[in-house]
Amino acid sequence: MLAITLFVVFRLRASHLGTILAAVGSDEVAARSLGVHTRGYKALALCGGGLFRGAGEGAARTPVQLSRPDGVQRPDVVVLVLTIVVLGGMHSPFGAVLGSLLLVGLPEALRLAPDVRIVLYGVVVVAIIRFLPQGLWTRRVA
Repeated sequence: MLAITLFVVFRLRASHLGTILAAVGSDEVAARSLGVHTRGYKALALCGGGLFRGAGEGAARTPVQLSRPDGVQRPDVVVLVLTIVVLGGMHSPFGAVLGSLLLVGLPEALRLAPDVRIVLYGVVVVAIIRFLPQGLWTRRVA
């Protein structure tokens, strides 16, 4: 699912639709002044995100695992996802993958030292936010 999603995202970013979505996402007023119908493109982006979210949820669930009946995620999971996106880079698909590997893999790697695990996890996150404010994977513009 990850490979398919990254393939679609990179193909979309290289297309005309991707350029329009980037314009609407970065400055909606400027895009509207250029004649772009922002409401429709924002709805399309929301539907595309929902499509990939649903496909990912469906692939990750097993018959034993069920979603919560109220449809609300646990707060710690929501904070983890937001931290992954910010840490990896807001506009970088590979950054999100790298951020998730770091934020999910690091606590698992530090499971042997439970007393210092959360401290080291916090130090790594603060250091990355301090020294790499754009995220781990940023696109350099020449």
